[in-house]
Amino acid sequence: MKTLIIIFILMSFNTFAQETIIVSNDKSGDYTSIQKAISKSKKGTSILVKKGTYIENIIMRDDITLRGEDNPIIDGGNKGVVIKAGNNCVISGFIITKSGSESGVNDCGILADNVNNVLITNNLIAQNGHYGVIIRKSDVKIQNNLFLNNSLLAIYLAEGAKFEISNNLFINHSHSALDVAAKDVEGKFYNNTIDIAEYGVIYGNYLKEPLPIEIYNNIFYQCANAIYCTTIFAEKIEYNVFYNNERNYWNWDTDIDMNLPKTNIISDPLFIDTDDFNYSISSNSPCIKAGRNSEDIGALSYEIDTHDETTLTMSGIAINVCVNKSAKIKTTLIKEADNTYTLKGEFDNKNLFGVFDIKGKKLPYAYGEGVLTMQFEGEIYFGGSDGSGFPANTHSTFVVTLIISITGVTGTYHVGKILPYVDFDQYGTIELYYE
Repeated sequence: MKTLIIIFILMSFNTFAQETIIVSNDKSGDYTSIQKAISKSKKGTSILVKKGTYIENIIMRDDITLRGEDNPIIDGGNKGVVIKAGNNCVISGFIITKSGSESGVNDCGILADNVNNVLITNNLIAQNGHYGVIIRKSDVKIQNNLFLNNSLLAIYLAEGAKFEISNNLFINHSHSALDVAAKDVEGKFYNNTIDIAEYGVIYGNYLKEPLPIEIYNNIFYQCANAIYCTTIFAEKIEYNVFYNNERNYWNWDTDIDMNLPKTNIISDPLFIDTDDFNYSISSNSPCIKAGRNSEDIGALSYEIDTHDETTLTMSGIAINVCVNKSAKIKTTLIKEADNTYTLKGEFDNKNLFGVFDIKGKKLPYAYGEGVLTMQFEGEIYFGGSDGSGFPANTHSTFVVTLIISITGVTGTYHVGKILPYVDFDQYGTIELYYE
């Protein structure tokens, strides 16, 4: 199957390298919980988190480096803030997902509130309930990240935000990639690529003087409004590429598309293949050496490729809504040579029963960029010594629909009548995590 593989540029941060704590949910490290490791850590500790899924809402201490190995998932469980940053901290190498979505609060993937010297780098920040990152009264660097399908916007700059945001890729946000929400912010937004947003960059306050903000060397692609602001906004908006936007530089006060400064370019950036999530620019792109100081424009050397996985192992929870029972479930998704797919698995044979080996295919629709929908049909088998009480080789029809994204898998299933023992159809939901 095709799933996104993030090519993280792994970096070493040795500013406080005094002690390393290992977190692994298979019990091979010092702790199985990231929060417990942080709580037990000393100033300057580096915490290395092994591959796996960690359902936690994390509050960092000051002077801590939090690094992921093989892109572990930190899942906020659809509540609150996934990670609250501390002073002098590094957050690197994670998939950060499923914050809360309550209105009027700070629900987001990463919150930097009244802290300084925060580095957020080499992460996938995806499918959070409202915001990817919030910066308030804080000094933060955000670089080399992918922001994908956060339900509202990627980065929210509140009062007192000081920022440097560079070499990030923003894909598919219903509101904006960058929301400048206060008058007392300052910083640089450069060498980023934005694809699909209502607003690439938005600022909605009246100003007498431009903000100390520089926006340069970015690509704005397929936005309704690439930059949406008043006439006076940023000190410098220069050396950006705009293409296939409904409006490039829109003044919300006068409702007109303003003229961009002359150093900006309106031209196709010539990405390699956005359908295959390759946002590298081709060798004849107008972005080559066209930026400030003759640099390339856009996210520099940032690669996101599709990759054909032949086997994907997942485990999680299934809920049968008809009998109000839940159970653990294990599955393996296999891509066959002829481009068909097989889903093998079994329920825990405690609360729910059955084993299956069914065939499936991709469906022609999805629920956002980087999301794949698949449907499998076949039979599920019960009986014998599995504890279900059915005779051996009892079976029924079984249909599974899965929505597959980088952060995990959700879906539904349908079991037909198990005649002559059960005379009604059964339905349920599935939530799976990658192993």
